[in-house]
Amino acid sequence: MKRQTVIIKIKTGLLYLLLIISSAYCSKDRNPEPDLTDATSLLTAKSWKLLSHGYDNNKDGVISSSEEALLDCERDNISTFNKNGTGIVLENELVCSGNKNSSQFNWSLINNDTMLDFNFGIAVITKLTADSLVITDNNSDDLKMIVIYGH
Repeated sequence: MKRQTVIIKIKTGLLYLLLIISSAYCSKDRNPEPDLTDATSLLTAKSWKLLSHGYDNNKDGVISSSEEALLDCERDNISTFNKNGTGIVLENELVCSGNKNSSQFNWSLINNDTMLDFNFGIAVITKLTADSLVITDNNSDDLKMIVIYGH
């Protein structure tokens, strides 16, 4: 009889242990990753650091070192796109001469999410992934300005 009682206690203890372990593995993710499948989600998921900009003089679609126009005071600039269509550019530590510490802007996606309308001009989205944003100006000229952001 004592042996049966001990076996029942062991089985009950193992059952409780199994329930505790399974509930830990089956619990829902409390901080799920954002759905990064659409342009708005990709733009608004994280802030963007300005990595490069310049005119593509040789028309190869890249900013080579001779075309790079990024100033030292721009290297720490961060742009944030908010879901409500507003945004902010932070100059951070190195503020370019004549600029404020921060500048607000409005934005919207147009033309099937292939262009950004900044209310002061339209940019063509050349590349948009979770880690990279590349935009060009919307001029009909052959000479394009390319702006590259990353995280």
